[in-house]
Amino acid sequence: MSEYTVGKMPKAFVHITKMERWQDVLYLTEPEKWSPNAMCQATRIFAHHLKNSQIQRFYNYVLLPRVREDIRKNKRLHFALYQAVKKSLYKPSAFNKGILFPLCKSGTCSLREAVILGSILEKCSFPVDHSGIALLNLAEMEYCGTTRYKYELLKEDKEHLQTLIKRQNHHLVTPEIVKELQVTTINNPIKEDRFDIPEVPMEED
Repeated sequence: MSEYTVGKMPKAFVHITKMERWQDVLYLTEPEKWSPNAMCQATRIFAHHLKNSQIQRFYNYVLLPRVREDIRKNKRLHFALYQAVKKSLYKPSAFNKGILFPLCKSGTCSLREAVILGSILEKCSFPVDHSGIALLNLAEMEYCGTTRYKYELLKEDKEHLQTLIKRQNHHLVTPEIVKELQVTTINNPIKEDRFDIPEVPMEED
């Protein structure tokens, strides 16, 4: 799998998803050595065949570390890994719990990582319920650079959110968003340049 570039994946990958100890068998294939293209295809296969709780572990323990390592080493994300993250959105709940929340809670998420992940979310369709749950969880996290949006809402941003919650209402999420919008003062806010962010780097395969 370390030399895989294109073509059919081994049928064994589908069989792995049907095994009771699939995770142990998966580690025998040494996923940390897979090529970016192999990681992309494996993500597609596992997202389709594994249950939410299972694919969440794959995202958290295999895909996320690989993506972060690639960004750290190359200052950009390989195109195939970029596609792998896009394919992981096939299971939005698992994406939140296996990639988004662990990354933000790590306390080590770089601005470059946040920008790249944000660009993927911007380009892909994400169910409104899962988006609301994600926003609620992010708002409750301890402040860090990757959750700073809570302190940077401009007047027009708030107006857009007000319009959105009038059209899309969720009995649990909407009241929390309204509460956050009503907060007009923040004690000693941390000031950061909202425009000082790197371009989204991708490397064509």
